[in-house]
Amino acid sequence: MYDEQEHICPHIPAPLPNFLEADIPVVPKKLLQVLVFALPLSLVSFAVLMGGSALARALGDPGGARALGWIAAAVLMLGLTDMILLITALGLQALAGPPPDPSGDPD
Repeated sequence: MYDEQEHICPHIPAPLPNFLEADIPVVPKKLLQVLVFALPLSLVSFAVLMGGSALARALGDPGGARALGWIAAAVLMLGLTDMILLITALGLQALAGPPPDPSGDPD
């Protein structure tokens, strides 16, 4: 019968423990909360800034409209980055499996 332990070279270090099987959370709960609450905040901020840009343009202030448009574009990029980070964090959390049962009952 084939035994893997007989053929392992002693000079090769032991593999690192799998972080997905650890009892510690992969993604801290506080980080998930920040990412979840920042997403609608950034989208609402983008809408308000675009509305301000349109209002400034209608009132004849092209410089202010351009500045608000650039700020709105930056806020939109932050929102997209937040969305990508949130999807990645939730994916890592899903790969880690369900959280351990607080009662200690395995069933």
